[in-house]
Amino acid sequence: MGFFNQFTEKGKEENRQKEEKWLQEIYNPVKNVIVTTCDIKDRKYEIIRPCFYQVSNKGWFNDKLMNELKDPVAKKYLQETKQEQEKESALGFFFYGEASVHQEEFEEAFTAAVVNLKKQALAAGGNAVIGYRQNIEIDTDNKHAWFYLQCYGTIVKFVD
Repeated sequence: MGFFNQFTEKGKEENRQKEEKWLQEIYNPVKNVIVTTCDIKDRKYEIIRPCFYQVSNKGWFNDKLMNELKDPVAKKYLQETKQEQEKESALGFFFYGEASVHQEEFEEAFTAAVVNLKKQALAAGGNAVIGYRQNIEIDTDNKHAWFYLQCYGTIVKFVD
């Protein structure tokens, strides 16, 4: 009965419980890691180590990006980010004009990078990534445009 079980009330309840467990154990801890471009002045922390991530929409890196975006945590994080952006997009489009051709791809790469840094922080026992910096390079020819995104920061653990 496996496949059809998901359509029964019992199956729906089991799926809801699995989703809730996943949110509590995996997604929420990643989501709750702070990533900031500056220092955190109101919290004491200890430095754990630096973290780094790079991705591109060209060649092997594009495969890496597509695989990163298949990760359930990155998918949900991207979905939530897109929902927030959709609320702002109509007004933003009106004021700022047409979007870049690769804007959506770049936003996905940025999300994958932030999620990856958050996961690195959790794996190292940290609560935050401070001093987030990124380098973006654009490479073009007559037919294509590629970007390279490199980002880094410092993983810290709160001690207060």
